[in-house]
Amino acid sequence: LHTDNKHDNYLARLVAHGYVEKYDSSWDDDVYFSRLEEEFWTLREVGNKIEQPMADYFITMSKIIDICWNEAGSLVGPSRGSAGALLINYLLGITQMNPVEMELPFVWRFLHPSRPDLPDIDFDTESDKRAKVFMEVKKYFESIGGDVINVCTFGTEGTKSALKTAGRGLKIDDDVINYITAMIPNERGFDWSLHDCYYGNGEDKKPIKAFVEQMEQYPRLWELASSIEGLITRLGVHASGVVCVNDDFNKYNSYMKTSKGQLVTAFDLHTLERCGLVKYDFLTVSALDRVRQCMTYMLEDGTIEWQGSLRKTYDKYLSPKVLDFDSEEMWDMVGRGEISSLFQFDTLVGSQAIKDIQPRSLTQLAASSSLMRLMSEGELPLAKFARFKRAPELWYDEMRDAGLNAAEIKILEKYLAKKCGVGESQEVIMQIVMDPQISAFDMKEANKLRKTIAKKKFREIEAVKALFYEKGHAAGTRDALLDYVWNVQVNYQLGYSFSEIHTTAYALIALQEMNLAYKYPIIYWNCACLSVDSSAINAQDFYNLIENDI
Repeated sequence: LHTDNKHDNYLARLVAHGYVEKYDSSWDDDVYFSRLEEEFWTLREVGNKIEQPMADYFITMSKIIDICWNEAGSLVGPSRGSAGALLINYLLGITQMNPVEMELPFVWRFLHPSRPDLPDIDFDTESDKRAKVFMEVKKYFESIGGDVINVCTFGTEGTKSALKTAGRGLKIDDDVINYITAMIPNERGFDWSLHDCYYGNGEDKKPIKAFVEQMEQYPRLWELASSIEGLITRLGVHASGVVCVNDDFNKYNSYMKTSKGQLVTAFDLHTLERCGLVKYDFLTVSALDRVRQCMTYMLEDGTIEWQGSLRKTYDKYLSPKVLDFDSEEMWDMVGRGEISSLFQFDTLVGSQAIKDIQPRSLTQLAASSSLMRLMSEGELPLAKFARFKRAPELWYDEMRDAGLNAAEIKILEKYLAKKCGVGESQEVIMQIVMDPQISAFDMKEANKLRKTIAKKKFREIEAVKALFYEKGHAAGTRDALLDYVWNVQVNYQLGYSFSEIHTTAYALIALQEMNLAYKYPIIYWNCACLSVDSSAINAQDFYNLIENDI
């Protein structure tokens, strides 16, 4: 590391221990050492820019994950978000997916000097263990003189609640208020603001004529509701965010209590971060509860054997490095919809996506998770992926019809061949626009593109589109290739896109479920799903496991 900082050196020691512990004879030391050099260089550069060493964050995260497994007795998911891109995270045991073996060369997606900031590692535990995880982590920090506090949230009056509150105050008939609130559109779970309903936003939102007429009929309602909208009226608890400190919390911030007496920070998340505190997200997914319950049933019957600890038992039977990735019959079961509650695909949309795509690999399963959420004009990306998967020559026909020559097709093959010709993830689009033979974006520009197209803000999209063509022309790229990249590949992701690192991590959870249903009598998995979904889990039912400290 070329540093005298003891924290950096301790991190390097932990990584070295992890390398030895996880080492496999198939590893190419040159490849792994080169990857670690890149990652440690990134940590150092980002740390220098924000004038704060990175090591402490990773050491703390590693300790928290250990507490989840050992003291809290909870399964921890393979990874979440972009954290799975870092080999350091894998060697520290923070994540369980080896990014070298998974072919995830996206260190820059997790952390990069062009956007210097503290990293943000999310992790999942069992839903049923969330409170236990919090208490055990809090107990540890209190043992070293610190504390763990839930982050507060401030609830504001939304569009509809502002209209209803104003309507009650003005004694306007409820039927009238209900009629008006029914006009307010909702996009991705968020209602339009009063301003957007009345004036539009100058981009994709136009004034709602009937709403404007009603506001003109009730001018006092408009005036009062506009004053109420956005007011802070509630104090709550962040669903997952906590702050961990090594000293008395009052040295950094102050406390408040919610109406239920729960202790929370006095500042909200973003204010806390501006004050220099670090937020950790203690997230949960019910899929891990199902996996844990299935393990419990099999342990009770002796189908699998306890290895002395939860983590060792999990590693022996369900760690990604021991999973079956390739069994044809297992993938056939998935395609036929025979695996109950398959993670990320346990909805009508998800099950239909599986039937259409018929995934045969982890890569295709991960892609399915993104594709079923993407929308575009004309043929849906999911349908096109399924069509190109069945007949790959159709993708080549599409490119040739777009005017691409053989050299340009070869450039796109590097990024899209294993994607069946559909760029469904944030990373693949960033890689394409950073290619020196396409538009030669730098990391900062590619990251801006990623954020802009996801938000679907048309003015900003037009600006980044102009930059894409400008830099493409400067690189000597033909319009045919630029048009195909923008109008076809980028267009898939307008308004929404997923990280390939995240979808791969979540596909691993689905793969664990598939292994449980395929390698063992499927009744265990089906019963686990029924138990968790009906909230019928009672630890005391497994008295024989309790007696043996399992």
